[in-house]
Amino acid sequence: MPSDASSTSTSSSAPSTADLPIQEATLELIRWFIPILHRLPRLHRHGLGDRLVANLYELLEQLALPASSASGWRSSNPCAAASS
Repeated sequence: MPSDASSTSTSSSAPSTADLPIQEATLELIRWFIPILHRLPRLHRHGLGDRLVANLYELLEQLALPASSASGWRSSNPCAAASS
């Protein structure tokens, strides 16, 4: 019975990564890419590499927005809060 109690307590909190496979895959992509980034030549690491990492984190953030709004979290974006 303890497993039933834990499943009900997690339904009211933030979704776990097991419930969000695309976010987990994006995070794994970031974890995979960071060591590769450190092996790139300096010019590529600071130009292309930084842009790629920034865009991967932006993708992860954008993927988290629908999940957070579905679970009742409020966005920190004042424009999004005003429109809803």
